[in-house]
Amino acid sequence: MHWGAFHITPGSLTANGESFHGSVRRIDFQPGTDEEIPSEAFRWSATAGFALLAPLEGHEISTVTAASQDGAVLAGVSRSPTASPTATRSRVVLWDCLGTRDIAAELTAAGIDLQDMDLGWGGVDHVWSGPSIMLVHQGTTYHPPWIAWLPDRCR
Repeated sequence: MHWGAFHITPGSLTANGESFHGSVRRIDFQPGTDEEIPSEAFRWSATAGFALLAPLEGHEISTVTAASQDGAVLAGVSRSPTASPTATRSRVVLWDCLGTRDIAAELTAAGIDLQDMDLGWGGVDHVWSGPSIMLVHQGTTYHPPWIAWLPDRCR
């Protein structure tokens, strides 16, 4: 794959100036009339440099919607292009030192009933990182708010 123009997400620069995030688009992809150009989220940090934030397997697009204050933990959405005939459901994900985490899969594995939570839409609005990771989705007209805590795998 060849990556082209990148977009730095406004407000993504950390307070200490050590990292920021955004998205980068593929330049070797020729979309059809209704196709969306695949893109991946990225993080740049002074210590680790540029790193793509991979979508989940079977998806082609990743987008960061929130980050911890230090930029070490990011959350967002992994999905297929909207017009894709093989589109799989969007998933809310988290990126940390060990890679991509499917938030719904981890909560389900921990025994949490997700029946009333829609974790495939809208991403995460806020991320706090410490002994555990707290994720908040503020909700929309069609998607209720939720809060989730996950273990921090990197401390």
